[in-house]
Amino acid sequence: MTTGVVMLLLLINGFADAAGNDITIGGLYPGGDWRSQAPEILAGWELAIDDMNAYYSSARIPINLHLLTADAGDSGTTARKAADDLFTKGVNLFVGPFFSAETEGLSDYLKEEQILSIGASSSVNLSLQGDLIFRLVPDNTAKIHALQTYWKFKYDSTPVIIPISRDDCINDTDCVDDVASLIQQDSDRWSSAIRYTANTTDFSETLTTLVNQVKKAKATYPDVPIAVMIIGHDEIPLLLHQAETYPELANLIWCGLESDMNQDLLSDPDTVGFAEKTSYTIAAFAGTTENTAFTDAIKQEIASRTGTPATIQGLIAYDQVLLAGMMIKDAQYLSADEYQQVIPQVAKFLNGATGSLVLDKNGDRESDQFMIWQIHKDETGTYQWMPVALAGDEYAVLFSQNP
Repeated sequence: MTTGVVMLLLLINGFADAAGNDITIGGLYPGGDWRSQAPEILAGWELAIDDMNAYYSSARIPINLHLLTADAGDSGTTARKAADDLFTKGVNLFVGPFFSAETEGLSDYLKEEQILSIGASSSVNLSLQGDLIFRLVPDNTAKIHALQTYWKFKYDSTPVIIPISRDDCINDTDCVDDVASLIQQDSDRWSSAIRYTANTTDFSETLTTLVNQVKKAKATYPDVPIAVMIIGHDEIPLLLHQAETYPELANLIWCGLESDMNQDLLSDPDTVGFAEKTSYTIAAFAGTTENTAFTDAIKQEIASRTGTPATIQGLIAYDQVLLAGMMIKDAQYLSADEYQQVIPQVAKFLNGATGSLVLDKNGDRESDQFMIWQIHKDETGTYQWMPVALAGDEYAVLFSQNP
């Protein structure tokens, strides 16, 4: 890492000595289109703060961690304002942001102010060696590999992929380019992206274009499955609801790239039926945990604090603070020439709620393991997200409930 880490750790040690070992971590939680995920992320951070302080106390380490949070919104502009508000209050170490649009807008600011961030964005363009952002998830390349592997195991073929993408999403260009580069050996099975504007409520033009592309794909590959890949935000349920009125779109594979599982899909009786029929699929980072008892305990505590089941996002949030807390503990024992390697060194030997936190040369999570989720209806008629496979770069394990 850069000299910013050296400055940060020296600041941390100096601050602790001067202020009775009280150290504040800044949390940049998602807002705007992603605000529904904020409660779980906040619960994960707060739980980890409690656990780290309990650990410090039991080990007689004179450190007290505190958490100061700010709403990062869903854009680079809002994230930068939130970060600046925290920085003016003396915060020099951030956990978050969670998504790529906010992270991209914050990148230059972190460099300017020499602030370190432990985030969770997956944009390939933000996977940079030597910057001040560490990410506890792999980049989108690994996610697309996992989806491809799952499809090959399930359908014995790589589908024709037709992307529909919102035009203001940082993941848009990344994911479209990533998918295209990964299927160069079968380039005719890739269709140009269909774009729609951020505030679209009438998707008739988008869906008519999609129908035409589906017809062309079927004419070229009559025996190959067709996948529609949606790259968007909270408008996805509305898009799917309108797609249901097009008979030509009913027998396709529908999928998303975001790691969240949209709960609005489950509450819309019309949309959720279409999502189940078309095997709407999400690839979510699964972590690599072998200590399931520890992970389950963290999930239960997060769920008790939020009133909803915990997902991977809450576990990642917990691990962000865990990594920050262990880095702070170990910083006082490292020599000056080791400071720039402190985060990777600590992460290399740290197992959190999501498993091993080993990072690659760009400071991203090294694991390539993703859970494949689909919407299923149980025996009571209730729709819920169900895991159907565990997939990585070269393997996939299909679960028994997988239809």
